[in-house]
Amino acid sequence: MLINEEYLIGYVKNTHNLKGELIFNIKDFFINQFIKTEQVFINIDNLPVPFFIKQIKHHNNQFIVELNNVNTLEKASELISCTISVDKQKLKNQKKNSNNLNELKNRKVVDKGNNVIGFVYDYLDFDKNNLLIVKDEKGKEILIPVNPDFIKSIEPTKIIVNLPEGLIDLN
Repeated sequence: MLINEEYLIGYVKNTHNLKGELIFNIKDFFINQFIKTEQVFINIDNLPVPFFIKQIKHHNNQFIVELNNVNTLEKASELISCTISVDKQKLKNQKKNSNNLNELKNRKVVDKGNNVIGFVYDYLDFDKNNLLIVKDEKGKEILIPVNPDFIKSIEPTKIIVNLPEGLIDLN
């Protein structure tokens, strides 16, 4: 992969634990795309080296990332301060898939009794489990799975949901 075929999205800030997890600092613009990516390139000695992501956890505006084949503190320490890139073509494909969710922003979310839960603030676009980020009148974020069991209809101005009892309280 040539460097002009990649987007620089951040850098490896530090290690997280003895198991080789890393703390990634990702540019704000790329956060939604990063969350759903399966592979990153870490620039080691001026060469982009591919790594597959096992797990990503969001923590304090940074990401704790577990990579395949990086399972010790020593291996993880070698990656500190290295830049992180993603494949440009894959990123463009992810953006195309995100357009439908992007159209839901600012829509009112109501329950089947037409009680307002909040407004769609943003979304998390995962491969198999997309989530709407809904903010209520107090600014509390509520995560609602984009799933036909929960979202009963999407209308031009509102989204009607049927949420299991307690889901809103979990957030």
